Amino acid sequence: MELDNILVDFVNGMAPTDLNKNIRHKTSNGVTLDKKLELFLMTIFNHETHHRGMISLYLEMLGKENDYSRFIDYV
Repeated sequence: MELDNILVDFVNGMAPTDLNKNIRHKTSNGVTLDKKLELFLMTIFNHETHHRGMISLYLEMLGKENDYSRFIDYV
């Protein structure tokens, strides 16, 4: 929840025009890319969903009940 709050505060502090700005970053392979901020943010948020799903899967494999994969609870 703490990280979620940081991300929400970050997005709320942005102007709509910020989403169209390009940012430069390096991939894990060292490739430099220029991407629009809106696409970069979508990638970050989608990756968080991936991690929640993996946590849910691991807990299910251990026979533990959980609700980490219930994305609807976070919307």
